[in-house]
Order: sequence, then C-alpha cells, then structure tokens
Amino acid sequence: MQGRYRLEPDFFSGQSETMSLRALVAYLGENSTTSAAGTVQDATQSRTRPEFSGVVTSTYTLGTWGLMMQARYYDSVMNNKLWIEGRDIDDNWIASQTTFNTTLSYECDNDLHRAFAVAADFRS
Repeated sequence: MQGRYRLEPDFFSGQSETMSLRALVAYLGENSTTSAAGTVQDATQSRTRPEFSGVVTSTYTLGTWGLMMQARYYDSVMNNKLWIEGRDIDDNWIASQTTFNTTLSYECDNDLHRAFAVAADFRS
C-alpha cells in the first residue's frame, strides 16, 4: 500500500518551496516453495523476508537547498527457519528494527547537484 501527499508551503515569502510525504507499507503473508518430494517451506519471517515492512520519506526544498528524511521499518524475523528454539538455539528471533536516514542537498545549477548524507541506525 502506498500513500503520497505534496504541497507548496509559504514559510518564507518570495522563496520557492515544496514539501512531500510518501509512505509505503508491505505485508508478506506467504512466500513458500514446494520441493519435488512435496515438502513445503515457507520463507515468511525468515531473515530476508519480514512479514511487515515499511518506509516513510519526507522531503522539503527551499530554493536550491533540500532536506530529505527517511525511516524504514522491518518486522522481527527468525534467524534460521530450520532451527528449533531450546534445542538448536536459545532465541531464534531477530528483533524488529527501524533505521533513519537524512540527506541535505544543494543544487549549484541545473547540471550539478551536491548532497551530504547522514545516516543513523536506531533499533526498536
């Protein structure tokens, strides 16, 4: 599912400004494979396939300057779907996490765009 909203605020009179917000949310209910012998393996909630994930991006531009902030969410996943907790491993789950990224940009002219990026990783 995706949602997007864009507006042109007037915080600074006489300056060109834009602001946008975009959100993407994903749900993976099943991701299974069946072998020739008929064994079914569902990879949902495995290390690279979280059941829920999402990204929210917000951008603001003021003249030639721009600011982008982004948050990504990944649901908790199993370390290994084949391991059994208590026998093979004590805790087979990797906690959910949220990461944040920020980019500050400056457009010198129509052909040259410089950006400075700062990334921070926060886990929930």
